[in-house]
Amino acid sequence: MVEVVVERNYTDGIITRFQDAFPEQIPDKSFSSQWTTFITQLNQMFSEAETFSYVCVLEGLLSALTLYSLPLFYETKAKKVLFTCFLFFKHRN
Repeated sequence: MVEVVVERNYTDGIITRFQDAFPEQIPDKSFSSQWTTFITQLNQMFSEAETFSYVCVLEGLLSALTLYSLPLFYETKAKKVLFTCFLFFKHRN
């Protein structure tokens, strides 16, 4: 078994892409076209994941709403400990 490290391609900035150059660690060069096809499809999948859509905006808004509305319905551990400290101080004074 051969370990192959696929390098990132930063020519387009920080967009997730991988270099499609055939790795030298693989001795059989007959897989070169399969490798290029594989990396091209992988890059297309990452490109699709990073495209802008209104569904992504809606997902972001819903995640932000649930994150910020969670303390309204659930008391966090830190808040419980702060309340215990408040009672402790109140009892000692």
